[in-house]
Amino acid sequence: MSQIELNKIEKNKELVLEAFDTLFNQHDYIAAEHYWSPKYIQHSAHIPPGREGLFNLVKSIPLTLKYEPGTRGVQMEIS
Repeated sequence: MSQIELNKIEKNKELVLEAFDTLFNQHDYIAAEHYWSPKYIQHSAHIPPGREGLFNLVKSIPLTLKYEPGTRGVQMEIS
């Protein structure tokens, strides 16, 4: 993979983390509109459709609940 591709991947990661922080941690719905399109398609059956469905879900959760980025993995010993 080229350095240009790696840089693009890193910029995309930063953009996603910024979007999630804006919506889920800061609850800045006006700023979050910049990241989620009005045509956003929600694929989770338990969340109402569209950007408004997602935003309304976030509005309904306690302010103490925060998004914390991280990677989870399983470490196993292979014999």
